[in-house]
Amino acid sequence: MRYARDSRALPPPELRKLHPFGKSPVVGLDGSEVLAESVAIARTLAERQPESCLLPAARTPAGTRRIGWLLDTEGSAMPPLLALMFARVRESPTPSCRAADDARDRG
Repeated sequence: MRYARDSRALPPPELRKLHPFGKSPVVGLDGSEVLAESVAIARTLAERQPESCLLPAARTPAGTRRIGWLLDTEGSAMPPLLALMFARVRESPTPSCRAADDARDRG
């Protein structure tokens, strides 16, 4: 299912019901279990379905390299994405942010 974020990139209430921070992607697993974070999803699916060859096997040279490339995406992509997200939130602050800014400005 696709959840559209608002103009400030904030998650809709439906997504917050699945994950308290409104993280995406999310995937539903067995029963009511919901998992967020791309790396966690990839690792979980690969571990649950090893015959699928979704990821290289652990304790092999390729398996060792997979750890690096899985974690690198989070470390490399997140800083600029977070900067963009916070810039958008700052451009159209929520009422509570506006009140805090006004109080700080009055100083």
